Amino acid sequence: MEEIAAAHAAALRARFGDEPVDVVGVSTGGSIAQQLAADHPGAVRRLVLQSTACRLGPHGRSLQRRVAVRIRRGARRQALAVMAAELVPPYRGQLLAAAVAWTVGPSIFGALDDMATTIEAEDGFDLPACASPIRAPTLLVAGAEDRFYPTELFAETARLIPDCRVDIIGGRGHITALSHPSVAPMVLGFLR
Repeated sequence: MEEIAAAHAAALRARFGDEPVDVVGVSTGGSIAQQLAADHPGAVRRLVLQSTACRLGPHGRSLQRRVAVRIRRGARRQALAVMAAELVPPYRGQLLAAAVAWTVGPSIFGALDDMATTIEAEDGFDLPACASPIRAPTLLVAGAEDRFYPTELFAETARLIPDCRVDIIGGRGHITALSHPSVAPMVLGFLR
């Protein structure tokens, strides 16, 4: 994860010079954003974390391991089907999501080696293990029903980031929290 964050820091410097920027990290991108903010504090002015936490929960870690193993074995369709099915809430179309991902996923996604590398890196990510704390003002928005990041991890994340505001949206999960009507105005208000 440190290498991925360093690559992002270099890209930000190449594009914006030494000016810090606002960073939004969603799900796995949130782990990258946290590592970036901790390791490269001069790159991040404000941080928005959505559907992510200081580490993956047990269900999220198990899912990502299953997906990465399938990718490494060359079973791309299976990997995409497993991932898609788990993103859909139970009993709400998981089989259909898996079938669609199996069918069209390979034509939408190219090589999945980068995905496997990223999720394997996230498997080892743990914010308390970072060399320094996150100093950027942070907004964390997540769903109370997120299966990949249990709510206790959101509370722990807030304790680990001194200037962190948390908004947990009741009745929403990993993906559905992102589309709640309050999220966009909240994020835009925080970034203004």
